Amino acid sequence: MTMTTTPSSEALPAELALTRALRWIDRPRDTSAWMWIGGRAGSGRTALLREVVARHPGAVHVDCAGSSAEQVARDLATALGIPATESFKGNFAAVARQITDDPIVVLANTQWAGRLRTSREPERVLGQVARALIEHHRRGLRMRLLVEVDDGPGTVAEWRGRQLTLEGGFDPIPAPAAPDDDPTLSAALRALALAEHRFVPLTVWSLLCSALGQDIPESRLDTLLGEAPVADWVHRADDGTGTALISFEQEATARQLRVQMPVEEAKSFHARGVTALSAADASNEMRWYAERALAGHAAAADQFEALLEDTEAVARVGYATLFEAFEAAFHGKPIPQGGTAARMHYLTRRGVQPSSQGEWLAL
Repeated sequence: MTMTTTPSSEALPAELALTRALRWIDRPRDTSAWMWIGGRAGSGRTALLREVVARHPGAVHVDCAGSSAEQVARDLATALGIPATESFKGNFAAVARQITDDPIVVLANTQWAGRLRTSREPERVLGQVARALIEHHRRGLRMRLLVEVDDGPGTVAEWRGRQLTLEGGFDPIPAPAAPDDDPTLSAALRALALAEHRFVPLTVWSLLCSALGQDIPESRLDTLLGEAPVADWVHRADDGTGTALISFEQEATARQLRVQMPVEEAKSFHARGVTALSAADASNEMRWYAERALAGHAAAADQFEALLEDTEAVARVGYATLFEAFEAAFHGKPIPQGGTAARMHYLTRRGVQPSSQGEWLAL
């Protein structure tokens, strides 16, 4: 998903924005209202919402980062004290109509919803959860809804309400930008940005570089991690078993690099990644990554339907990311009848949520 921040002449310092948000919450109004908290990455949107919750301990707060729309809906229902069914089948309106106690509701990090980078979850959280709260709350309810988004002005234009746009933030790729005359550095950063999972084992990072057409051994990537400017942008973590996991310090950096990539070049990259990650002799690190990201690469390569027919590959994909990639792959497109995609469509519309990978494979 690609979103851009609409420039605003009314961007505010974080402290002033917090003051206005708190004043807006406390205004004696008889009806529900909503506010979109926008601004650049690093401008302090999430911190502002945390402070709102600290000042109003009874506020309902859900962090959407890494969650599906269904999970956000369940978490929100639980926080509101409303019994939640196992799945909302894409409809949160029934829960919204049960809210009775004039709550303050905070949805943070909607722009980072979902596990994959090729994902519709940010749109689905806004379209299925936030929209339901706005359109289906009870008449006379005095709810205050604050939602963190990338583009506050754009959201106001679509759904009205108010906006607070915070000024400042960081440049995803700090100056000077990655030099075009260093193909190794450029390929390494672009390959990491095109990964479908935000954390990538070092072995897989090397594989993704090859899929981009630049063979970079793990040893060279390991060296880059300790050198400027990569050391300023990329972070190394440990998964607890000694495997190095690589990620960007700021996810916005990956987003910027992805939107700079020509569409067909990116699609070819993802197709080569699907082939490599589907190999029967994949290493443990590749299998770890494939479980979390293969479905996203297939959706980005327009090969999701073909992936579904590869039983061995599908068996290694986590069902949660498979459903998420399904939503991304077939949004606005006809679903071929009689195949696995049609059966997945039936399962998603029925609201099926497997409790384990084994149950999913049985289904």
